[in-house]
Amino acid sequence: MPRINRRIGYRIQLAEISWPAEVKLGEPFLVETAWANAGVAPCLGGGFWALTNSANNANFNAATGGAQNWQGYLAQIGSAGGTSGNSQFAIRPAQANGDNRNQVTTVNGSTIYGFQNSTTVSGSSAGPNVSLTVGGRYTEVVNITRLGDGSLQLTASLYTNNTSGALLTTVTATTTTTPVTTSFDAFAIGWRSRASLASTIAIKSVQVVKFVQSACVSAQFANTTSMVVGQTNGIVSITLPTNATAAGPLTVDLISTNPAVAYPANAAGGTRTVTFPQNSPYSSTNIPVTVVATGVTQFYLTNATPPACVLAPSSSSVITVVSNVPPSPQPLAFPGAEGFGANAAGGRGGDVYYVTNLNDSGAGSLRNGITTASGPRTIVFAVSGNILLQSILTINKPNLTIAGQTAPGDGICIRDYSLNIGGTHDTIVRCLRLRRGDVIVRATGQPTGSTGLDTVSIDDSSNVIFDHCSLSWSCDEIFGIVQNQNVTVQWCIISEPLGDPGLHPYGASHAYGLNCSATTLSIHHNLVARYVFRGPQFEPNDAVAGQGYENWMEAVSNLLFDYSSSGSRYRSGVEVGAGNIPFRFHFINNFYIRGPGHSGAPEIEVDIQYAATNTIKVHVKGTIGPNRVNDTMDEWTGVWTSTDIPIRSAATDVQSQMSDVPLFTPPVPITAHSASNSYKQVLSLAGYNNVRDSVDDRIRSNVVVRAFGAYLHSQSEVGGWPALNTYNVPTDTDRDGMPDYWETATGLNPNIANNNHTNSDG
Repeated sequence: MPRINRRIGYRIQLAEISWPAEVKLGEPFLVETAWANAGVAPCLGGGFWALTNSANNANFNAATGGAQNWQGYLAQIGSAGGTSGNSQFAIRPAQANGDNRNQVTTVNGSTIYGFQNSTTVSGSSAGPNVSLTVGGRYTEVVNITRLGDGSLQLTASLYTNNTSGALLTTVTATTTTTPVTTSFDAFAIGWRSRASLASTIAIKSVQVVKFVQSACVSAQFANTTSMVVGQTNGIVSITLPTNATAAGPLTVDLISTNPAVAYPANAAGGTRTVTFPQNSPYSSTNIPVTVVATGVTQFYLTNATPPACVLAPSSSSVITVVSNVPPSPQPLAFPGAEGFGANAAGGRGGDVYYVTNLNDSGAGSLRNGITTASGPRTIVFAVSGNILLQSILTINKPNLTIAGQTAPGDGICIRDYSLNIGGTHDTIVRCLRLRRGDVIVRATGQPTGSTGLDTVSIDDSSNVIFDHCSLSWSCDEIFGIVQNQNVTVQWCIISEPLGDPGLHPYGASHAYGLNCSATTLSIHHNLVARYVFRGPQFEPNDAVAGQGYENWMEAVSNLLFDYSSSGSRYRSGVEVGAGNIPFRFHFINNFYIRGPGHSGAPEIEVDIQYAATNTIKVHVKGTIGPNRVNDTMDEWTGVWTSTDIPIRSAATDVQSQMSDVPLFTPPVPITAHSASNSYKQVLSLAGYNNVRDSVDDRIRSNVVVRAFGAYLHSQSEVGGWPALNTYNVPTDTDRDGMPDYWETATGLNPNIANNNHTNSDG
């Protein structure tokens, strides 16, 4: 019997049915196989082997096995540092018989042969180094029984199934816990894998206790970095080619980022499992899906849960599908509605409710019209004047239109409390004045919380649009917009938030404009005037996994006047909410006029108090202001960080968020106006423009003559709420919200309530 006494790595060739060899204990060894005959465990060609104790030196015996010639790593056990003598092992083919030292596992109807062994090293306080090498496409669970406490480290080296056996990755687990037995899971990818164990203490035994079969070995996708696919009638088939060494079907998860993407069997959005047939080395699967008619949909590929196949690290992870089918036209909320909220249905097709008095509640009141709606409803006004609220006015029922333009005379103003739109959908608010004021807060004392301090708050809602409204005199922001899908604020005058520290629980000035987060939002063609900052502020906050909509927020063609800290603002990092959700911000064609004595106030400020994240991207274009005075200058000239550094000189992670190309498009695009033209358009048309009250007239005049001032502490500083005159209401015989004269002029019958038609009445 030949005797071999060599260093680590010496290989013993087993070319015969039985070929004995001896290796001195303490020298780890590898075993190569070259089998020609069918035998045990044909999936590996060489089979698994059992290690058992014998006498002084390791004695190896082998028998044929396998269906093909294959060289691979089998089992390796070595020890060093023991003081009480050596152990001896015998290696043999695993058998499905009475040999209790061998393990047989059945997975998916197939018999998988494993091995288990127990070798003892005793006596030494200085721990031995034990090396374990196993072969196969399996998950190994290794138990290590120790004689004392200390550190153990198991390192699994994972290899691909190619001729060179290239190293993929190394996974290390370390423990210093006190149980006598410690378990490690080592995951093998490919046909070849090796694991080694290092310790600082004596080890009693090392035992491989089980193998778990994977459905296939490894796979990677080909050519999916950016797959742009055409459609027919909104249906697209995505082909996912794969380079796979598949011993079984390849299964992966395909996750859509767009909830409007419908999979077969009505599985809208979310995850779809894709299974490739067993077909090595190349496979492909067609996935028919229905995609939205506009925009971009991305699909992310992830590993399926074992025992399914594991993707190789080089696999591409994103497929992009760009729709090329024109969208089916959806009715606008009203002519001129644009942006993400433009398709809000409001009360279309429902009943009409008349507001006949200015009471806070009760029959004929605005509140009663909102709370008693049992279906789609349009609220019209037969009265004008100030409505003094006694509590927050809440809209939490869907499909509601408040048509303030129907009010006679000088129109309607809501005061003293906030308007909240929460947990609802399809809300249209037009031609209202909402001027909260400080009367209630001063009567009740400094608030302990911020709820109800905004003039308008919108949360947890979808398809909401504010149009031609005039809003002022909040005790916090004018608008608070959080966690919503498809919201538009357009052609409004947003002015004079109150900054008295006693009006806010923080005890600091909160004369702020609009604070917005986790929303698909368009803010366009508004005048924001006499404020500190947030005109608007876009935050990457409050997003939750699976929220079902994009965090796309845009400020377009707004006029920002008399700000003291910054005109607009965005945050480069996450304060609250899921931190791995994409946010996209646009600031396009806005016109900025800052107040005097505030030379350090930029057009757009980047708040960098939270760590910048690569999930945020920002597009800036067409700004006109005190820093960027014309369109020949760099687009980012007016963008500075909150530490007074121009963004071009900011930290790399902040600069990496900059995008020179647009990042999204709303379903109803916003009419393009340059910043200079936006100035003229907004000044002429924004706000409640049926009849302007003295507040809006004053704000507009201040812009024209550049009359600046400090933020207000109270509305009383500028005269408070103006009186609103009323006039006779035109006759509406059928009470469908359309006056008789208009129905007659347009060929409708003034005696039939046909308000729910989708025709000339909208």
